[in-house]
Amino acid sequence: MEFFMVKIHKVYTKNGDLGQTYLANGQITEKSNERIEVLACLDSLMLELGSTSFMITAEKQLGQKIGQHMLSLLNRLFDQGAVIALTPKSTELVPSESEIVLLETWIDDLNQGLAPLINFVLPQGNLLLTQVHRTRVQCRILEQKLWNLNQTEPLDLNLLKFFNRLSDYFFVTSRYVTKVLNLPEPVWQTGHKLN
Repeated sequence: MEFFMVKIHKVYTKNGDLGQTYLANGQITEKSNERIEVLACLDSLMLELGSTSFMITAEKQLGQKIGQHMLSLLNRLFDQGAVIALTPKSTELVPSESEIVLLETWIDDLNQGLAPLINFVLPQGNLLLTQVHRTRVQCRILEQKLWNLNQTEPLDLNLLKFFNRLSDYFFVTSRYVTKVLNLPEPVWQTGHKLN
C-alpha cells in the first residue's frame, strides 16, 4: 500500500474565494458539492473525537485503553478523509472487514457488564459524558451524509459499515463512561409531561 504525505507550503491559496476548491486528485469542485459537505462533517467528527479522546485520557478511572482506541480512530478518520477527497475509486485506505470486526470487538468488550437497555438513554451527564454523546451524534450525521453521497457516487460498502459501527462504539462508550464514573443513566420516559 502506498501512502502519501501532504506538503503545505502556503496555507491560503485564494482558490476558494469564488466558491470552488480542489479534491485531492486535482479535480475542481464547488464548495457546495455533497462530497465537500461530507468532508466538513468528517472534520467536525474529528474535532469532537479529539476533544473526547483528550477528556477520556485525562479521566484516570477509565484507564488508557479507550484513549488509545480513540487516538487510533482519529488516524483512521484522517484516512477516510483521504478516501472521500480522492473520489470514489480510492480504496487503499478504506477500512477492511477485519477492522470493522475489531470495532465490534471493542464494542462487545465495553458492553460487558453493562445493564441491559430498558429504553433509549437520554444524552445527559457531566461534560465528559455529553462530549461522548456529541461525538456519537456527529458520527451519525456524517453517516447519513455518506449515504446521501452514496446515492449519486457509490462508495465502498466497508466505508459505510465502518461509520455505522463507529456510532455504535460511541454509544456504548457513553454507557461505559456512565458506569465507571458512577453517573446516573437517565432513560426516556414515554409520554412524560412537562411539570
